[in-house]
Amino acid sequence: MRRTSDSSGRPHTPSSLPPTPSPRPSSSPPSEPAYVPDYSDAELTAPDPDYEFDLSAEKVVPAETADWYLEVADGEFVLPEDSDALVAAGYVLSPADCVRGIETEPVTMVPFDELADERPFCVRSPDES
Repeated sequence: MRRTSDSSGRPHTPSSLPPTPSPRPSSSPPSEPAYVPDYSDAELTAPDPDYEFDLSAEKVVPAETADWYLEVADGEFVLPEDSDALVAAGYVLSPADCVRGIETEPVTMVPFDELADERPFCVRSPDES
């Protein structure tokens, strides 16, 4: 895993973590998306690039200790190779938007400048939950 910092040498301080989807109970109507926000509006701060965000535990952890993470590198969030994400075009992002968007426009890196004005984004885990 690559560990870098931006050219200024300052720690990266993202403002919030994305809502992450989790499976719906099997009683959900089949027409609804299979995901709901696991958490949102969580704010975590990494002191420096030697830390990452553990998406499963919803906390900041030392680098390379989480299985499902957001790495902070060169002005962007980097996801594990087996995950993908979607950055909202606007300020609202529903579970259905995440499912549709990740299926049609997935990304594996989320530049901080794409998150200007606190645009939300979602991340799909390796098991697609």
